[in-house]
Amino acid sequence: RRHLYAVVAIAVLLLLLVFALVYIVQTRHRHLREMRKAYQRAIESDKMKTVFIQNVSHEVRTPLNVISGFAQVMADPSRTITTDEYRYMSDMVVHNSTRITLMLDEVLLLSSHESAADEDAVPLCCNEFLRKIVNEFHLGDEKNQHIQLNFKTELSDDQIVNIHIRGMRLIVLQLLDNAVKNTTNGTVTLKVSVANSQLLVAVEDTGIGVPDDEIDHIFERFVKLDPFKEGLGIGLPFSRTMAQRFGGNVCLDQTYLGPGARFVLVLPLLKQQ
Repeated sequence: RRHLYAVVAIAVLLLLLVFALVYIVQTRHRHLREMRKAYQRAIESDKMKTVFIQNVSHEVRTPLNVISGFAQVMADPSRTITTDEYRYMSDMVVHNSTRITLMLDEVLLLSSHESAADEDAVPLCCNEFLRKIVNEFHLGDEKNQHIQLNFKTELSDDQIVNIHIRGMRLIVLQLLDNAVKNTTNGTVTLKVSVANSQLLVAVEDTGIGVPDDEIDHIFERFVKLDPFKEGLGIGLPFSRTMAQRFGGNVCLDQTYLGPGARFVLVLPLLKQQ
């Protein structure tokens, strides 16, 4: 009988040893998978950083060259410059300085993401809040002077909605800016409505629209449908990420018949305290 007990004990020990080895192997494989994922994330992060630096460098270099070139011409005493030429060069210097400022503002969007997303929602008159954004929005340079900016609402002017002020403002401004950049003539319209306990803020434009083969890419960072358009390609992905932090989303309305495109910000209606 003692012999039998010894055999059983040895069998149990061997079984425990097998379980321990299986556990160790599985744990090792899990750690290896996690390390591979972390390595891939590090590679993707490094690639995004490289692309970001390249985009910023490319976008800033062009206006800087324009500013530098015109400044040298304007400062050269040996050159005779007419009043119209001087005015044109001055306007170009101001315009390109503004371009650089706007690009820096886009870069700052990345750093403002966390602080804006952590703010508390406060009750505001929704129409008044959005009208103010539309009225303050600047269409930019002369090539956008033929764009008409509209605001339409299905809400009553006294309807109060809980709003994350800074985050909501940033999202709407980015959607308006994206619409204006891709519209050369026509209208950009901001529409607001409520459906299924959700606040819907839509930006419609009569611009170039979004090709079917680009629908899956437009919310990726640094993606621009037209590489010659101003900007770094972070407005749409920033808007979606910010909206998701508020429990909502930003999406392209693929049922919109156009012309142009329709982007919709969807946010849950927060109960007032």
